Amino acid sequence: MMATKETIAKVVRLIQENWADREFNLSVQLRLFERMLLDLPDEAVIAAVAQRVASGNPFVPRVGEIRQAAIDLVSGADSVMPAPEAWGKLLRWIRRYGGGYQYWTASGPTDPPQLPALLKKAADAIGGVSYIGMSENLAADRARFIEAYDIFVQRERSRIGMLPEVREARRVLAGERARLLGDGLRDDHESMLADERAAAFETD
Repeated sequence: MMATKETIAKVVRLIQENWADREFNLSVQLRLFERMLLDLPDEAVIAAVAQRVASGNPFVPRVGEIRQAAIDLVSGADSVMPAPEAWGKLLRWIRRYGGGYQYWTASGPTDPPQLPALLKKAADAIGGVSYIGMSENLAADRARFIEAYDIFVQRERSRIGMLPEVREARRVLAGERARLLGDGLRDDHESMLADERAAAFETD
């Protein structure tokens, strides 16, 4: 369930009580926290604030800090495989299953297990598992894979944490770009302005 106004009021008052010696405009903070956190699950918001209060950090938390902590909980950021570990897992998979084609077992042809989605996406971005399996420069491919993997992980986190109004703005601006470029003819000035407006909402 997404955060309710009651939950937001509860966590804002918890922050106010924990930093009782600081100047705190409750009504302003309530409006700000509601706007920034209502699209996140109740449990994630409560846990993020509780963790921040328990951390002993003497500074009053900003709403962006709470939002990012809640997003990390929702996305399972602490359980995402680090890029070097993902590369090792990919190499072990390739050595065992080759290009990912069916292989024979005692019970007949068998499909190899699927790679984790982010791992496969990063592998595909640098040429795919077949290419990597035949590569003569794994050191360079490892660097390219790690870069691609980290980008995709960050994009997924950004997608999960994107504010609804930003998501809607991106959708509208993507439609504007498609309109300008759809027939293969473009007004360079108009298209440039559309690209600049879209870039303002990019989060990855």
